[in-house]
Amino acid sequence: MIKCAAVLSAAIALATAGAASSASAATFTPSPVANFTLSGNLTVSHPQATSVDCSVEMTGSIDTSGATAVISSVAIQPGDWACGYLLTASGTPWIVLPTSTSSVMIWMGFTSPWTCGGATTASWTNGAPSTVTFSGATVPGSPGCSVTGTLTASHSVTIM
Repeated sequence: MIKCAAVLSAAIALATAGAASSASAATFTPSPVANFTLSGNLTVSHPQATSVDCSVEMTGSIDTSGATAVISSVAIQPGDWACGYLLTASGTPWIVLPTSTSSVMIWMGFTSPWTCGGATTASWTNGAPSTVTFSGATVPGSPGCSVTGTLTASHSVTIM
């Protein structure tokens, strides 16, 4: 677990350093934002289990530079009876990095009778409100899981 945390910390440091040094780096705006949320419905699937449809609300903050959103808490509620009971969030804080004006990389994790966690990508659509869409996004693990669904961003957050 400590080794995984060290690898995640190093990956985040490299990703944010690269984003900060690039003249065309994508950033969240406005920034900073406290109590930023991404909320909606996600389906989490695992090759050895039934798909679980859940209502999800991720809460965190966007840093002053707009380069990173840190998700400090993840509420998973029914949909399915297993949401928040068998299927829970793991590995918070989750980190969200804008990689372009139309995509994000997010470090996330889930625990059920199985565990998956790590970096995956999702599409971002600027709008009123903006949305992040997971289209069968693979979250690493053994053998990993898949996330599908759309979350809505609060605070009129966009990526520039």
